[in-house]
Amino acid sequence: MRPSSGSAASFPPPRWWEQSTLLWGEFLGLKEHGAVGDVCCHFLDAEGNPCLPELSERIVGLTLEQLRAIPKTIGIATGAEKAPGVAAVLRGSYVDVLITDQELAEGLLELAL
Repeated sequence: MRPSSGSAASFPPPRWWEQSTLLWGEFLGLKEHGAVGDVCCHFLDAEGNPCLPELSERIVGLTLEQLRAIPKTIGIATGAEKAPGVAAVLRGSYVDVLITDQELAEGLLELAL
């Protein structure tokens, strides 16, 4: 079993833009394209499907297929504001184990109802 780590977030997380390689227009268009969060910088819609493959092509790192192929992936996220993005990651089966706080857990349960 080989654990993997990455990122999952909703936007805009603190300082996200400062670390981004996106152009300002691309950043502003994320929600317009249905993005609710990302995993390893691959933007996902609410169902966990990639919604901006042209941006994923610019990533130097794991593809979504490579991430899914890892036998055991562990995600760590906190904060209720991340519920939509983390739910997308879970729906897309990119993470097998989630470590979180009570606020995010309750936010995920609210989305599931």
